[in-house]
Amino acid sequence: MEARDFIDRHKLTRKYLLGLPTGVYLVSNCYRRVGPNKSTPIFYEYVEQPEKRRFQWERIKAAGADQRLCDVYKSSEEFKKAVEFETAFYGGYPGIIICEVDEK
Repeated sequence: MEARDFIDRHKLTRKYLLGLPTGVYLVSNCYRRVGPNKSTPIFYEYVEQPEKRRFQWERIKAAGADQRLCDVYKSSEEFKKAVEFETAFYGGYPGIIICEVDEK
């Protein structure tokens, strides 16, 4: 596992979502605090079939992840490996942004 071992990093737009292959793991680069020294992405899901992406886009917008950077991984396991690697190597997961997002 190398640092930043992901498929792509891109601004999360509707057009970008519609162009992604089905089944890749999409993770917002914006995180919210869930406890002391703990945070979680504001959005993370596998990319759905094209006919379901309109609903997925609505969930992305509701989470406040639209128009922000996102990372694309082959699977959730690859994302977890990247977090573990960078936490061990850097003492944290660099490049993430802790966002204040309105809960809806």
